[in-house]
Amino acid sequence: MEFFADGQRVFSNVTIPDHLCGWSQIAHGGVITTILDEIMSWAALHFLKRITMTKSMEIEFIKPVYIRRPLKAEGKVLEV
Repeated sequence: MEFFADGQRVFSNVTIPDHLCGWSQIAHGGVITTILDEIMSWAALHFLKRITMTKSMEIEFIKPVYIRRPLKAEGKVLEV
């Protein structure tokens, strides 16, 4: 992942490759969770100027994410 920032958020354009397919062209949930974890960490690093670690995450998958389709991951700090 490559990360970019504007004044309010950090973002990364991602396309999940074939070998990370879970089932029927749908990205594996662990891959999606990893993308989210990375964008959160980079947002904290960029805006708070400190390294953070994820203590816990709760993910509720609402719609499938398909491989080989462009995605945009965005992260920002909501509170400290």
